[in-house]
Order: sequence, then C-alpha cells, then structure tokens
Amino acid sequence: MPYLSERVGGDVGLLIDLVEKNFTEGALSLGDRLRAHGVPNWRPIAEIAGTIADHMNKRRTNPSLWDVVVVRK
Repeated sequence: MPYLSERVGGDVGLLIDLVEKNFTEGALSLGDRLRAHGVPNWRPIAEIAGTIADHMNKRRTNPSLWDVVVVRK
C-alpha cells in the first residue's frame, strides 16, 4: 500500500478515487495476513475505500505498518 500511495504522489484521496471508480470489490489485509490465509475476504469497494484512509492514518504514526490491497471489477 505505501508503494501505491507514493506512486500517486502520496495523495490518498487520488488512490481512493481510483479504487472507487474502477473496481467493485476488494480485500484489505494489514501486514502479511492475506498471504498467510490465502483467501481474500471480498467486501464492497466503498467499505475498502473507507478502510484505506483509516489505515494510511495509522501508518503515519507507525511507518512499519503496511497493507495488502486486492481489488477486482
């Protein structure tokens, strides 16, 4: 997640806009849990978009946090 945020100039709003306009579902996992469990927990994209901003705020106080975001149409 930090990589993608940096690619859009650090503007989480642009990232959220991109996700909301181009995808219908997503799965978000803090850290490496998604890979560990193997199966994404698909949720509506509006829920994922809201969670992205919350997680990015948490990352500001703890830079070692990172997210895995998987989206699909």
